[in-house]
Amino acid sequence: MDIVLGIAVTLVVAIAVQLILVWRKKRMFAKMMHRHLKKGLFSIEEYQEYARKRLPRSTFDYFTDGAGNQSTQQDNETAFKRYRLRQRVLKNIAAPDMSTTLLDSHVTLPIGLGPVLRKSWAWPKGDLCSARAAGEYGICEIVPCYSEQSLEEIARVNTESIKWLQIYLSKQAYHKELIRRAEAAGYKAIVVTVDGHWKRIVYSDWRNMIFKHMLKTTHGNFNGDNFIKAYSQHVVEHASWDDIQEVTKITNLPIILKGIMEPEDALLAIKYGAKAIIVSNHGGRMMDSLPGALDVLPNIVKAVNGEIEVYLDGGVRYGGDILKALALGAKACFIGRPLLYGLSYQGEEGVKQVLNLLKEDLERAMLCTGCKSISQIGPSVISEYQLACCHSNSADRKTHCRK
Repeated sequence: MDIVLGIAVTLVVAIAVQLILVWRKKRMFAKMMHRHLKKGLFSIEEYQEYARKRLPRSTFDYFTDGAGNQSTQQDNETAFKRYRLRQRVLKNIAAPDMSTTLLDSHVTLPIGLGPVLRKSWAWPKGDLCSARAAGEYGICEIVPCYSEQSLEEIARVNTESIKWLQIYLSKQAYHKELIRRAEAAGYKAIVVTVDGHWKRIVYSDWRNMIFKHMLKTTHGNFNGDNFIKAYSQHVVEHASWDDIQEVTKITNLPIILKGIMEPEDALLAIKYGAKAIIVSNHGGRMMDSLPGALDVLPNIVKAVNGEIEVYLDGGVRYGGDILKALALGAKACFIGRPLLYGLSYQGEEGVKQVLNLLKEDLERAMLCTGCKSISQIGPSVISEYQLACCHSNSADRKTHCRK
């Protein structure tokens, strides 16, 4: 009888111990999840899904959709999937140095915020939210000339990191006034968008009558005019390389051209005085049937041969994407849609969460590939098979290349 009782007590104790261990594991997991959720969601895709559920359908469509059948917009993302990284081990790297320089200005990460419009549709005073987030992270922000807050207001809330002003070539050279104001406000460069001078066709914009919303949105740099009035009165429909040369003559700030997709245009950018270019197809919003931005990056980098800095805009969703772009010759990457998704989540805090996701993922990618600093990232981190395959012009590339 005593033996049976002893066995029973032992079983009860053993079960109790197991239950306690299970409870402790669940509690630890719950705490871990709580800490992570305080930091934000798990991926850019989850922020996008949150935005889809929270924002009005017309707003979400405007943020996400591309021109035509959206093949260019989709290729911007899928281009990164065509490259694979080379894993290196036992490199004794504790914490990679992710800082770099953009036109001799120090930044903590090779990640920047692109010149995104309509931020207030995602979160009230979104322009100021993104500016404060960029300042806290010490990264570059390209401020759009059609921001809802003035370029001076944005400069006042971000005194910690570099700011560049984005402009369009304008009628009566109105961009001269914007450049003068940017110089006075401490901006470090002028970004000229060169692929925005023709009308785009995004089907959902027409279906959702998005232009009615634009009539209600005012812009701080244009005396409070709505976008349609400001754009039609100021932006020229036709521009030339001579116009770029004229811009270089009216300021000592470096000129960066955004919207370069071909080596020939990259060489012309050098000829007409640009100090850097952004490889971009406008997020697939202006024209369909263009290649993904990453796909054209290597040939452009090869063409400029180090004479000017090259940045990439379009399709970045992971830190590994940033590493791939840097390996193929980009100096930094700029994000657009992920910025809007972060804003829609928690405003400034949401933007910082998105930046933290990309930062942590880039750090993991650098550790995996054995890169101690940004300067060590080069073509050698990309699988040679993948490089040869992705740069092939053969008709059967899809057959032989992994997606």
